[in-house]
Amino acid sequence: MAESIAQCTYYRDWGKYNDDLAKRGELIGDLRWLADWDPDLEKMNLGKKGRPYEFPDSVFAYSAMQMFSRNITYRTMEGELRCILGAFGGDAPDHSTIEERCGMLEWPLGPPAYDQVVNGAFDSTGISTTVRGEWLRDAYHIKRGFVKLHAFVDTETDSILAYAVSSSGYADGDLALTLVDAARGRGYLILKAFGDAGYDWKEIWAGLMERGIEPVINMKENDVHANGCLYKGEMIDERNRLGAKAWKEKHGYGERWKAECTFSDLKRTLGSSVRARKLSRMVKEISCKVCIHNQYKKFRGQ
Repeated sequence: MAESIAQCTYYRDWGKYNDDLAKRGELIGDLRWLADWDPDLEKMNLGKKGRPYEFPDSVFAYSAMQMFSRNITYRTMEGELRCILGAFGGDAPDHSTIEERCGMLEWPLGPPAYDQVVNGAFDSTGISTTVRGEWLRDAYHIKRGFVKLHAFVDTETDSILAYAVSSSGYADGDLALTLVDAARGRGYLILKAFGDAGYDWKEIWAGLMERGIEPVINMKENDVHANGCLYKGEMIDERNRLGAKAWKEKHGYGERWKAECTFSDLKRTLGSSVRARKLSRMVKEISCKVCIHNQYKKFRGQ
């Protein structure tokens, strides 16, 4: 095994790789919103009833991307804005205003991708709702708790085509077809949908076939019944004839691991927990992280 690893050759264009990673820093640290402050604020207050806004949304979009990519608190962000805005003679919003306004922002996945052909993979992962360590859990028997991020991932680019956030009680397959429909609603043409055995549901097989998508789902070893889905029955017969490994190779099941890579990448770069306590704010925080992840994937330094 050691010899085979040593003999592997892996080429990377380090110049492009380093530049792509630097572009990620440009994305997060972009201060061009300062130049658009007055027109943005004027547009937001146009026709507004009651007290006018003192700060444009761009301030809080910048703040959210800073906090959720660097895992810093609202109070720390308030201090950073004091430095930035104070240099121009302005005042900074306090931490409670930052929290409230960040919770009002929308985080789109990206522009519509009409007629873009993709293969997608389902998966879900837990997002911790606390930054407590394992010692606190073991010593005081305090459970950490988590919410679930369900995602449908582009197996070529590792970007997230559609996602949903749920409580931990939802099964992996509960939102599979919802994610597919959301991706299709953004204009993607999906050829194949990959999933592990957690997505081996009759409704998912039938739903994907109805939408003209080829299901490539890992079937349970003892599964011998089609459960009313003719195509699944054909796949069971083919797997039994070829063997599980050959069946997976034939249908490209190996692409499914890209979903796990996506979650690993997202958690490694943006953290595996949320600071918010309300579920609605948790959803906003996770949405921001997914948005940042997709923008990172525009740069190929991965």
